[in-house]
This record gives sequence, C-alpha cells and structure tokens, in this order.
Amino acid sequence: MKNNKILVIFTGGTIGSIKSNRIIAPNMQTGYELIERYYKSHSQNELSFMARQPLCVLSENIVPDNWLMIAKSLEDAKEFLGVIIAHGTDTLPYTAAALSYLFSNIAVPVVLTGSNYPLADPRSEGMRNFSAAVDFIQTLQLPGIYVSFENNQGNSIIHLGSRLMQATTFTDVFSSLGDAYFGCMKNGRFYWHDHPYNPPHDSIHPAEPQISINDAAFSNEILYICPQPGLVYDYFLSGSKKPLAILHGLYHSGTACTNPDKISFSILNFIKKANRKDISVYIAPIRHTFGDLYISAQELRAAGAFPLENITLEAAWVKLMLAYGSLNKKQDIDRYMNTTLSHEILNYHLSQ
Repeated sequence: MKNNKILVIFTGGTIGSIKSNRIIAPNMQTGYELIERYYKSHSQNELSFMARQPLCVLSENIVPDNWLMIAKSLEDAKEFLGVIIAHGTDTLPYTAAALSYLFSNIAVPVVLTGSNYPLADPRSEGMRNFSAAVDFIQTLQLPGIYVSFENNQGNSIIHLGSRLMQATTFTDVFSSLGDAYFGCMKNGRFYWHDHPYNPPHDSIHPAEPQISINDAAFSNEILYICPQPGLVYDYFLSGSKKPLAILHGLYHSGTACTNPDKISFSILNFIKKANRKDISVYIAPIRHTFGDLYISAQELRAAGAFPLENITLEAAWVKLMLAYGSLNKKQDIDRYMNTTLSHEILNYHLSQ
C-alpha cells in the first residue's frame, strides 16, 4: 500500500555529492544521508521512504538515455504517496521536461529537486528543497511532474516541470516560463500562484501520453544553434552528415539576423539551404505569432521556419528529440510538436 511511503530516486548531482580539497564529486552514499537528515529533523513525521539509485553522476554528464533509466524507476510510482527525484541543477529543466512528456498521465506527484551546494556545506538549501518536496506531496497529492527549489529570497518555490528554465549563471536562481512559477510552500502549506499564465491547480488532471515509455527514444541528431551577432552560417550543413532537424534559438523578441547585405550572417539563406536538404528548421522561444511582428520575425516564417510558440527553449529541445526519436512520419511529428502534452505550451491567447 502506498499510504505514507515516498519513493526517492537518487541520480547524483550536487545534492548527492561531497566536497574534498575544493573538488565536488558525486558519492553513492550521500543521497541516503539526505533521508537520514530528514528523519532527524522531522522525527514526528510518520513517513517512510524507499530509495533507488539508477545512476550517480553530475547532471552535466546526463544524456537522453539516462532519462529513460530514470523513467524505468518510475514505472511503479502509483504504489507510493509520491516520488522525489534528487537531481543536479545544470540539466534539471531538461530531465523535468522529459519526464513531463513521458508521464503526463501519472497518478501521483513527482517532484524533482536539488541543491546549489553539497549537503555538508552550510550554504546548502538541499535539505529545505527536499523538505518542501515532501510537504508538497503530503499536503496536495496533485498528480504531475514538478520541481521544488528555493529562490534567493529563501522562498520554497514549486515549478511545473514542463515550464522550468535554466538557472541564471551568477545567481543560480530558477524561473518558470513567463516568470509564472506554479506556487510555493510555506510552513507546510501550498500557496498557488494566482497568475494568468498558470493553470488552476484544481484543473490539473492526468492525460494519456502521446508516446509510451516502451516506444520512447530521444534522437541525438537534432542540431541546436544559438543566435549571436556575427554568427556565420557557412560552417553549418557543409559536411556529408546532416541532422534530422534543427532548433534555432531566437532573441527575446522572437528574431534572428535577416540582414540582406550580410548573407553569411543571415538565417534566411540557411533556412532555405536546410529545406533543400529536407531538414526542418524550428525556431524558439516565441511569445506568440499573432498581432504585430518585427519584419525580421515575419521573414523567418516566410523562409519556411516552423515557430514553436509559448514554450521554453529547454522544453522545445527535449520535445523535438522525443518526437524525432519516436515518430516516423513528418505529419505525426508536426502534430506532436503543436499539441500541449503536459502544460508545456502556454495558452497565451487566454491569458491576455
């Protein structure tokens, strides 16, 4: 019986590491220390934990096959009150997105969490992040994939897993799509963030995943290009090996260089070149595609780029990898990319 038992999955990361001679490295036993610390500080809580450790790496070393390893550890999640996944911070948004797609029908809460410092470091928020995840599971019992992580004001923030963005480099703070975090935990209670971008917490229901775990595969043949002033496109698609698809990032206004006087720096000829090689170019992130557009943004669409609207770059990347790894027909891929699977696509029209 699940009753008061929580499954804890350790994957390594800073929260599962120790520091020695100023070097931080994952340790197989550190994750279990997390549970021991919780028992000592919450002795009145009658919860019990079952621990699994499918891998023990720093999260920058995680690859898509590891997502499937973690997914296998979740197959009996319904037998528990909920699941906590201890994970590194560098690739936390990508793993959260992958699990959101694979487990959109999960019947219990799954909360990913981590820490910016090892548990033994006095600056570590790892224990507080873990405790907030436990409280969220106990008090709300809301099915889905979430992330629990303290911000730099000391607030225990809960994010939707499919909307988490990478932490900023100099503050180590996570944010959600549109700066709309899902809620927060305070004194053991959950407070929903009343924001027009957020789905009401009482409207979140399990939905059948479009791709099952048994059929899921993540393609490693998607090329990502980051826009930069002076980026020379001549270096791409010049060899014999070509990607299955390209995800091209955009500036915050949904644009990239289309300067007609600087052909080598313009994305337009690159899109046409990719299309001639039967390679689709997807562009993200884009806030919306209705209303006023910069002429450069309109030119991107006219050249044949596929806009991925109202989705984080992290979630778009993982979704493309899953679509091209698991589906064979282009029409099925396009339908998959345009379908909201786990609240990853913001319903921007309704929020205005």
